[in-house]
Amino acid sequence: MESSDTARRQPFFRLSILVLLFGLSTVLLTWKPPTVPRTKTRVLSGSMAPFLRGPHLKFICESCSFSYDTDPVLVSSQTYSRCPNCGHMNETDGIAHQGDVVSLFEGDSVQPSRWDVIAFRRNPDRIQEGESDVAIKRVVGLPGETVAFEGGELYLNDELYQKDFGEFFTLSTLVHDSDFKPSDFDPADEQEYVEAPAGQYNKQGSNWTFQNSQWTC
Repeated sequence: MESSDTARRQPFFRLSILVLLFGLSTVLLTWKPPTVPRTKTRVLSGSMAPFLRGPHLKFICESCSFSYDTDPVLVSSQTYSRCPNCGHMNETDGIAHQGDVVSLFEGDSVQPSRWDVIAFRRNPDRIQEGESDVAIKRVVGLPGETVAFEGGELYLNDELYQKDFGEFFTLSTLVHDSDFKPSDFDPADEQEYVEAPAGQYNKQGSNWTFQNSQWTC
């Protein structure tokens, strides 16, 4: 009697497994990711550098071997390119690179968060010949917030925004790498102390300048 019951249940188990496999295969074949790449575009400006780079010239410093990028428009008007790491003046023979290519995703149902990178269509009346109609920027302010920059600091709703460690690390930019020493480097120089005049900053061997409470390179 038990063996006959088992025999009757076996077709039912087999049918259930087949239905389950059919349903799973249907889901896998019809499922699509929540965001699907629609098109690609090339970055045409340096406003998002170094995260996303527009057309640029890549240099390897002749003195310290540090690799850096420069805007070709700036180089075209100069005889030399100054290394931002050691200050050496390099010949303007950098290797030309086109802007980075990025994939654009449709995200109407996705609410962007602060620091997300987004793309949007520009106002056609403000597009000049040769420019892309797509702008790529990083989200700073969210709906309902007022945004201001003062002294290089971000203020939201008139309050200084304090980045957490993760945000600070993600948004940080390398300004000097001591692993790349200039060819005339003397190890004894690291042991010397240089006293800067009161209210001023010492910036020997650097392309950085301090003016109006801001550092620029």
